[in-house]
Amino acid sequence: TRLWSSNDCDAGGSTSMRTLAPGQRLVFSVVWAGRTSQPGCSAQRVAVPAGTYQLMVKLGQLASKPASFRLLG
Repeated sequence: TRLWSSNDCDAGGSTSMRTLAPGQRLVFSVVWAGRTSQPGCSAQRVAVPAGTYQLMVKLGQLASKPASFRLLG
């Protein structure tokens, strides 16, 4: 079940276009308030309970393998 996406409540924030060489790394931070979201922020946002979840990252057509993480209560 999808709980949150950084794209859901984006109010037209800044974009960053970069060309990366093969193998080049890029690191950046994403802040999550621990609440659910829906595309366009159309639904009430509720706190996600403690538990084990999976994180996936997408960049264009590329998608990472899921990485597990534990959210503590």
